[in-house]
Amino acid sequence: MKKYLLLLLGLMIFAPVVLTAQHENPDEDPFENDPFFTKPLKDWFSTDEMINRVSDRSKRIIRSGGIDDGYRDISGFSSNPGFSYLDRMHSWVRFNRVDALYLGIQSERYADWGRKNDRALNPYWAVGYSFGRKDWLYTVGIERVFGFNRNFILGATHQRITDSEDQWRVGWTENSLYSFFSVHDFMDYYSRMGTQFYAVYRPDQKVELTIAYSDDDYTSLAKNSDFSVFGDGSNVRENHAIDEGKLQLLKTGFQFNPKDAMLSPGFSLAADLTGEFSDMISSNSDYSYDRVQAELRSIAVLDESAVLRNRLKLVSVTGNAPDFKHIPLGGISTMRATPFKSMMGSHSVLFNTELMFGFEAGKIYMEDVLDIDLKSFKFSFFADMGWTNGVSGNGLKLMDGFEDFSLKDFKTDVGFGVNLSAMRFEAAWNSNDLTTTPVIWLRFNPTF
Repeated sequence: MKKYLLLLLGLMIFAPVVLTAQHENPDEDPFENDPFFTKPLKDWFSTDEMINRVSDRSKRIIRSGGIDDGYRDISGFSSNPGFSYLDRMHSWVRFNRVDALYLGIQSERYADWGRKNDRALNPYWAVGYSFGRKDWLYTVGIERVFGFNRNFILGATHQRITDSEDQWRVGWTENSLYSFFSVHDFMDYYSRMGTQFYAVYRPDQKVELTIAYSDDDYTSLAKNSDFSVFGDGSNVRENHAIDEGKLQLLKTGFQFNPKDAMLSPGFSLAADLTGEFSDMISSNSDYSYDRVQAELRSIAVLDESAVLRNRLKLVSVTGNAPDFKHIPLGGISTMRATPFKSMMGSHSVLFNTELMFGFEAGKIYMEDVLDIDLKSFKFSFFADMGWTNGVSGNGLKLMDGFEDFSLKDFKTDVGFGVNLSAMRFEAAWNSNDLTTTPVIWLRFNPTF
């Protein structure tokens, strides 16, 4: 198993490095004084020049932004991903099959590590009404920045909210559009009420460490709306009941380069490692389990309008975990031609790769009627590879479930996409049969 994971790591790290090695400066430039060149090659491929040559168009490809604000990491979307593993301030307006319409107001949270009033106690809050649940939901919290370098935060929060483990698959705003205009709601929901204490340490600009203790009651929520503008409301999924109970969790997190910043003009690498452990501090939880997730993301800029993106995600859930704490694969943002959450198991491996590229061309005019800016179009080819052990994690240790993993057991989906500024049209097939009808996606956020 180890050799296969090392091979995947090598593909993510070393292959992009080789592809972007063309950006390195030669020691001697034989064309330095050639009149056919406007500047020496060593200047053309210098770090500053490469940064300047990555246009706004390419930066949009690199960031791969979407309709949900902020950055995307292992836990989902957040304006400050260093805090994403903590409780998040959800969208102030949303629509889904449980809340129906939710309207609320909220304060700003986690404005900046270096904000001027960081020495004061900084409260934050959100309150709103769920028309589906016919109830008020809220979050209140307080925090303070410590240290001469302003790199340590202590805080606490109390909330009563509709929550989901699926925020890493789809953002709240994008999912609201799906729920309102179609019969598709890609999240499963539960009610969570409780308190959390947390600390975040930032030893370096690109490194953040998180530790938190939470005490929450989890209860099931029923489907309260089958409304959709298009489609038959009877096709809206039920919101399945969860394993209810109390969870007292120790949460830990490590993030390197959480904002996917470019570490060099042609390459970026980001890593997330999160864990949640019940019964480690208290024995009052109704379930005893450990869940560890690791994610590695890389970005390689191949030229001014082409980017190769990769993601490797590992999940281990051991012990007597409630059902909603498992991370099944299939469907949106995981395996795009595989049925939604159809790949179950306590241990899973997910590898996504995507080549996105654009044109170095201007506009096309067709009989003075159609004006197409080719620079706004991006095309992509992608492959999604996933594996799960297909069994419960009860009685297993952290790495036990990966023992039977091998590359030949990967289930693979492939496809292509056409990317506009805010929309992505994708077609995906199972690689075992490319003659079948493809699964069509309209996305407003990147897959990863």
